[in-house]
Amino acid sequence: MNFQYLPILTSNSKEKSNADEIYELKTGSSAMPENSVSENLQLILYGWAYKMIYGRSPQKLILVNMVRSKKPKIQVLETMLDPVKEQKLLHLLFKVNEAIKKEAFYPNPKGGFGCNNCCYGLSCEYAF
Repeated sequence: MNFQYLPILTSNSKEKSNADEIYELKTGSSAMPENSVSENLQLILYGWAYKMIYGRSPQKLILVNMVRSKKPKIQVLETMLDPVKEQKLLHLLFKVNEAIKKEAFYPNPKGGFGCNNCCYGLSCEYAF
């Protein structure tokens, strides 16, 4: 399997480098809370995948939020891979995998983009 096509990595070398950083690019209409970067599941997953591929954690996980507003700005939030959050993510992935195998699909109580196209939208208490 070839993993060189992960454009979010600043280094794809097997040699240790201080430049091993992972970037997640987002766009939004408002700035994100400062603490949201350490809770970003997608970024944690990228960090875990990096660790599995290269045998070491990335130096930084960086979320770049391009804010679309009257006065556009670029917000840069940084964190590191937290072993506790990494374990929580792996536990969540395991639970989701088990639910998929059982064909048990649960609603997302936070809503989201998927809710707009869900065929159960009219009967779901979480649909917006």
